[in-house]
Amino acid sequence: MRGVKFVPLVTILVANRSALDSVELTVILPFWASVLLSLALGGYALTRADNSTTRWFVRTMALATFWSTCSGLSLMVEPFWLKRLFTDIKFVAVTLLPVAWLLMAGSFTNCRFHRKRHWRLSLLVVPVITLVLIATNSLHGWMFALQWPAESAAFTSVGRTYGPWFWAFTGFAYLTVGGSIALFSWAAVRLKGRRRKQSLTMMLGSFQPLLFNALYLSAPNYFNQLDFTPVVFTVSGVFFAVGLFGFDMLDIMPVARREVIKAMADPVIVTSADGRMADVNPAGCTLLGICRDGIGRDIREVLPLAAHDVAADEMASPVEATFRVGNRERHFDARVTRLEDELGTGLGFVYVLHDVTARIEAENQVRLAKERIEELSRLKSAFISNMSHEIRTPLTGIIGLAELLAEETTDEQHEFSVMIRDAGTRLFRMLDSVLSVARLSSGNIENHVQRVDLNELLQEIVRPLRGEAEQAGLGLELELPDAPVEAVLDPDHLQHALMHLLDNAIRFTDEGHVRVRLDDAVDYLLITLSDTGRGMKQSFVDRASEAFSQESYDLDRPMEGSGLGLRVAYGLIEEMKGTVSVQSVPGVGTSFTISIPRRLESFNAVMPAAT
Repeated sequence: MRGVKFVPLVTILVANRSALDSVELTVILPFWASVLLSLALGGYALTRADNSTTRWFVRTMALATFWSTCSGLSLMVEPFWLKRLFTDIKFVAVTLLPVAWLLMAGSFTNCRFHRKRHWRLSLLVVPVITLVLIATNSLHGWMFALQWPAESAAFTSVGRTYGPWFWAFTGFAYLTVGGSIALFSWAAVRLKGRRRKQSLTMMLGSFQPLLFNALYLSAPNYFNQLDFTPVVFTVSGVFFAVGLFGFDMLDIMPVARREVIKAMADPVIVTSADGRMADVNPAGCTLLGICRDGIGRDIREVLPLAAHDVAADEMASPVEATFRVGNRERHFDARVTRLEDELGTGLGFVYVLHDVTARIEAENQVRLAKERIEELSRLKSAFISNMSHEIRTPLTGIIGLAELLAEETTDEQHEFSVMIRDAGTRLFRMLDSVLSVARLSSGNIENHVQRVDLNELLQEIVRPLRGEAEQAGLGLELELPDAPVEAVLDPDHLQHALMHLLDNAIRFTDEGHVRVRLDDAVDYLLITLSDTGRGMKQSFVDRASEAFSQESYDLDRPMEGSGLGLRVAYGLIEEMKGTVSVQSVPGVGTSFTISIPRRLESFNAVMPAAT
């Protein structure tokens, strides 16, 4: 029997040519037109988008195509058993299409049940039972009580009276399609704009097969037992296609967005909700080497970046990613945005990759150069510190011996001894300044904070310099408040800084005086050092705190100096959280105003200076 019934379809149609001649074209044309239209709608949907709703729409169109094909073939064959066979086979689509319709509505409205496997399996229970009862109907008649050739002038169809399970299944089918109508109605109430139009359009499309099938079952003989429900489902598919894809056809904004993305210099990749690549712009093809044949592949296969997992909650800030393109590594700031509709349904992800390769390479070069400079600076400081120590030790002996010789000798030998002592002292001061600059630069200088009387401290600082000032023919004046001025600071730092400033003032003042003035400003101490010397140009004042900075670099300049005194003075005052301001007029004189916090309680008795 199987060898007789399941022969090729072409053979059956040729053998039943007389049946084809007896069927009017107007009867079978709607079914075959439905087949072509369903195939076209499904194919068009596949080219427009790859998401859950689109896939369920394609499945419903495939089932409508199968249903219409079986209905058309049942009219085109002559043996009644063959008509019954096609009519029974079509129930595969009849039973599954309402379920697919409901799952499509659930996907569109983002209802959770369509994503849960046990819910989908439970919806298949009634269709499976129905198909089993159809296959065994001759044993019980629960689906069809009677079946006969329903003849008319234009065609012959299969007439049936229905059993109890048929009506049970019909109720199930109406409930599933009615459930989809309820979901679309619920979405239409919640949504706005284009999405509301989509929901209303698909709700109207869902009403059509329900109403027509109810009309057919109420009077099947009126239609000569010819069920056009699959054709109506295809017409509803047109409504769905318009609802899903048609409302933005005439909108210029999607076109504009596409052109902007194409013109972007940064790679842009669009993926579906499950992480499969849906589109890539030309920059992505060029910079990442991703061709459009990669569409449909998992994003993690295309890019060595598991950004799809990271993007579950959307990445608000860029994440640095590195890809190897050809023989070169490229660096990108990757920003991932989750695409959602108005109902919060996850549609997919958009990856925007900003190429920062040039910046990263420049930063690496700067970092390496900085590390090299810091290493050289440490080596320089260590070298200067060691050399200063090694030179100061014998130099101290030389100065001491020169002082002894100056006391024991007379005339020319005494003059030579004094010259050796003065030159050694000058060299000693320069080495001390070099060592101080090295410590300030490396941050290894220590702060010894204690309570001091500023009046006494300034007197101690000025006292040893009076003889030098008198030899230069200058007056060294000290103006102090009547009451003692106490402060908590590092006296060594202050003494060292003031000694450098006073030494410069005496050396660069030809006539007049050098004055030191102390003012108590409650929270701050103001120490003013002024002279009537040569003054400084503003261009030098602006760089006076730099090491080895001098107003004149000529070898025949009238005054000697290393250019380190002001750098040391500025640095030590800054270590005490103080500031230095300078006012100078060439040919008139210079005034240094030092402002230092009166109390430095934040320091411990001895602690490293902050760098």
